[in-house]
Amino acid sequence: QATSKAFEVCYSQAGEGWTEEQVATVMSKAMLDAGAESPGFNIICSGKDDYERISARPTGRVLRRGDMLWVDASAVFDGYWSDFCRAAVPGGPSPEQIRLQRIAHEATMAAIEAIKPGVPVSVIAETCARELGKHGFNLTFDAGRCGHGLGLMSTEPPHVATYDPTILEEGMVITVEPGIVNEEGVFCIEENVAVTKDGFEILSGASREIYAI
Repeated sequence: QATSKAFEVCYSQAGEGWTEEQVATVMSKAMLDAGAESPGFNIICSGKDDYERISARPTGRVLRRGDMLWVDASAVFDGYWSDFCRAAVPGGPSPEQIRLQRIAHEATMAAIEAIKPGVPVSVIAETCARELGKHGFNLTFDAGRCGHGLGLMSTEPPHVATYDPTILEEGMVITVEPGIVNEEGVFCIEENVAVTKDGFEILSGASREIYAI
C-alpha cells in the first residue's frame, strides 16, 4: 500500500515543468512516509523520444504538456517487494491515450481473472496475448514475458510467459503486465496479484486511469 499511496501523493503534485528526477524524489519520500522500509526503485520514462526506454533510471528531462509520464515503482516492507506502474499526463491524456490505456487494462484484468491454484502460468500469458491480439497488438516487451514472480526480490520465478510450465499455487504472488508501447506512450498497468485458495487477490492500488496532472 505504500507504493499505491506514493502514486497518489506524487501525481497530486507533479506536473508540467517537473523533471523525472523530481518525480522519483517525491515518490521515494512518499513511500517512506507511508511506512515503507525503503524505496525499491523508480523506473521512469516520459516523452515521445523516451517511451521505448522502459527500464531506465530517471533523468533530468523536463515534463512537457501532453507527455506521458510512466512510473514503475517499488516499495520494500519487511523484506518483501512490490512492483507496479501507473501513468500520468500533464494537461490530461488524449482520446487515443485513453483508448490504449483501456485496452491494456482490459487485457490485464482478463488475464488476472484466469488466476487460481492449478492453472499453468503460461495460461496467464496466453490470455494476455489473446486479448491484446483482439486489438491488433502483440506482446512485444524485450523480456519476452508479461509478468513474473514477486517476493523477497523484485523479480523472481516464475515467468509469466508461454514457455513457463509452472503451476500456480496458493500463496504465490505474481505480476501481470501486458503492455503497448508506441509513439503515444507506455500503456502498461502492472498489477501485483496473490494466488488465493479459490482464485486471486489484487494487492496493488492507485487509479488504473491515466492521471491528469
